[in-house]
Amino acid sequence: MIWSILEPIIPTFFCYKGNILKSAPKIVEKFGLPLVAKDLYSQRGIGVHLVKTIKDFDDLVTRFPNNKFLFQKFIEKKEEFRVLVVGDQVGSYERKTSMDPNEFRNNVSLGAKEDFIDICEIAEDVKDISIKSSRILKIEIAGVDAAVDTNGKVWLLEVNRGPGFTYKAR
Repeated sequence: MIWSILEPIIPTFFCYKGNILKSAPKIVEKFGLPLVAKDLYSQRGIGVHLVKTIKDFDDLVTRFPNNKFLFQKFIEKKEEFRVLVVGDQVGSYERKTSMDPNEFRNNVSLGAKEDFIDICEIAEDVKDISIKSSRILKIEIAGVDAAVDTNGKVWLLEVNRGPGFTYKAR
């Protein structure tokens, strides 16, 4: 039920660590390749991997035998945003842009550029999905990551309880 409320959320598949290799063909069939593997306990882009081949599942299990992952459909992003939601309002809004053309992650901690945008200019669909997802998850201060794909569709990437966020002093 929660997933239909948060449409459009990136298609996601959670898999217990002991079932990753067994589930790999199903995950690839569902999402295609490449796809994204996210370590459930990592943050700031560390533990997020691009799975390009079926062999990459073996590498994940070998390199990180004790980690739990969720797998997500990879989307070509035109833009990615971090929205800081405080209560039912947007407190800050920024565009995140990777400075490395070979990097698929737009994490500031990994060198992505931040462009702060006036909150009055936030697109309504980005604002709505950010506030709605924070409210549903009962997070008073949330860092919501949203992306716009190359077709202009807005996707909810994730909602962070302890958002890393910089600010621009005036």
